[in-house]
Amino acid sequence: MKGFILAAGEGTRLYPLTLEIPKPLLPVGKIPILTYLIELYLKHGVEDIKINIQKKHLEDFYKWKATYFPREKIEFLIEKKPSGTFTP
Repeated sequence: MKGFILAAGEGTRLYPLTLEIPKPLLPVGKIPILTYLIELYLKHGVEDIKINIQKKHLEDFYKWKATYFPREKIEFLIEKKPSGTFTP
């Protein structure tokens, strides 16, 4: 099964916390929020995961993946043009 996560937002409502850390990587306890979501995906059979992110945070997400999910198939997709708040 495939999964897609929207994670390219600025996180402005969480300033100043998100000035240095992308919102999905903010810790809850000591674990980044995104980690909990990925664990749920894997638990329910989602094995091919794509996450859209901003280019400026690519290195942060690579480090996160290497730390928490080095063997899982997680691909980062760079958002080329910010489209604002998600609306259907």
